[in-house]
This record gives sequence, structure tokens and C-alpha cells, in this order.
Amino acid sequence: MLESLFAEKNTPAMPSLPTQFLLDEEYAIQLTDQYDPNSTWRLLSHQVRRYPLDLRAHARRVLLACKTDLQERLAGSLLDLFLALRGKTGSALKQRLLEQAAPHLNENEQAVFAQWLEDGSSEQSLGIWFLGSVLSTGETQIRHKLLRLELAHNNDHYADPLAEVQDYLAYGQVEPARLLLEQEILAGRGNEALEQELMGIYQSTRQQADLYHFLHGLAEKGMEVEGKWIQLKQEAESW
Repeated sequence: MLESLFAEKNTPAMPSLPTQFLLDEEYAIQLTDQYDPNSTWRLLSHQVRRYPLDLRAHARRVLLACKTDLQERLAGSLLDLFLALRGKTGSALKQRLLEQAAPHLNENEQAVFAQWLEDGSSEQSLGIWFLGSVLSTGETQIRHKLLRLELAHNNDHYADPLAEVQDYLAYGQVEPARLLLEQEILAGRGNEALEQELMGIYQSTRQQADLYHFLHGLAEKGMEVEGKWIQLKQEAESW
């Protein structure tokens, strides 16, 4: 009897928390190895796309790509920081992260960022796109065709359109993500989550013409243009 009372019992392991919850409670910029690199980078990419001025997310994303097998996306992660902090804004942060990233960048990438940091001008960024960027459209007509070949996949394996959109965005494919969202909403299959994603893309890319074209499509189909879209249209007048 006593033996059974005091016998060791296997205590069930506590379920691990999702990465997002861990990040919300994490204060360090340099993340430890407890975070899965790929899923964490994807979460940070989503955060940067929705909140371009979240400097903590930018810094974590760059540093994470410096020390893992995500180095092919390092230049794109750094590019997003430079796009978010225009001109001389945040020069110290950009300089420090560029120094951290430099050993893992090729000569062309180093030259682009060094020149950009020196000039403090974003004009040269208009034609730039690096793998991993979620804020730059770059050379859309050429780049996205290449990316579709590289990331060819069967749409059937996605649980819903939102999952496919998030997959596109994780690899910096903003244009196909936007087109898919517009297609779903204009076909009457939209919901709040899809609309929020599309609004986030318009706000990040600041492509006024794309927004106006979409709103025109809603009107043509006799669909209600809700107040949030009207507000976004007013906001777009200053883009």
C-alpha cells in the first residue's frame, strides 16, 4: 500500500507554448536557440509586414537570419529595415545591424546597403528586391515570375486561402498574395481575416492605384464598400 503511494509517477509534460506567445513575453533582441528559426522568422516577417515600424521585430529578424540557415533571406530582412526607416532615420540602428550582417552578405549586397546608409536616400531602393523582403515589391514583372517557378506548389494542400497568402508573404511574394486576396474577396468569399491582410498589404506597399482598382471592382459587383475601406481610401490620398 505504502509502496504504491510513494511510487514515482510519470508527470505528464506541460504542453509547449506557441512561438507567438513566447515572443510576446521575450525581452531579448538576440533570440536563443529555444526558438525554431523558420517558424520564428515567418512570425517576425508577418509582424514586420503588418507593423513596418516595429524595430524590435526588424532587429530580431536580421539577427536570426545572421546565425541560422536563413542567411539567404538576410539581405531581404535588412532591406525591410532600411525601407521602414527612410532617410537618416534610425541611422545608428541600421549601421549596427549592417555591421552584424556584413560577414554573411555578398559584395553587391554590402555595397548597396553601405551606399544607402551613406547617402540617406531611399530613391535607389525603388528597383531593389532581395529574397526575404516583405516590404519591397522590387521588379515585380520579372521577380515574381521567377519566384513562382522556385516555389511551385499545389494549392490543394492549403487549408484555406489565408494559409496560402501567409505562405506567399513569408517568402516576400507580396504581389501574388495581394492578387489572391483580391480574387477571393471580389468572388464573395472574403472574410474579416482576408480583408485585414489585404488592407495591410495596401498600407505596406502604399500602392494607391491597386487600392483604387480593387475598390472600383467592389462597386462594379454591387458589393458594399464598408467604412474601413473608405477610411483607407482617404488615408491613401497622402501616399
